[in-house]
Amino acid sequence: METQQLIQENILDQDFKTKYKTNLNGVKNEEEFFCIRCKQPRISKINYRYSQKTYLWCFILCFLTVLGGLIPFYIKKCQSGTHYCPECFTEIGETE
Repeated sequence: METQQLIQENILDQDFKTKYKTNLNGVKNEEEFFCIRCKQPRISKINYRYSQKTYLWCFILCFLTVLGGLIPFYIKKCQSGTHYCPECFTEIGETE
C-alpha cells in the first residue's frame, strides 16, 4: 500500500514538472514555478540589486544633470534581480 502511495506521489511530481517551470532565467516578473528542493509549486520572489547597467546609466546621466545620475537607482529595469523560492530561499534564476 505504501508503494502505491509513493508511486502516486512520483506521478504527481512528474505532472507538476511538466506544468511549471523549474528555471526562471530571463523572466522579469514574479512567476509560478516548481521548486525542486521543496517539491511544491510556488510563486517566486525577486531580490533586486544594483548591477553594472545601473552604474553605467548613472555615469551617463551625471553628465546631463547631477541629480539625473540618481534616477537609475530607483528604476527596476536598470537593476538585476534574482528569483528565489519564498519558502526555502533556493535561487531559481536571474532577470536580465
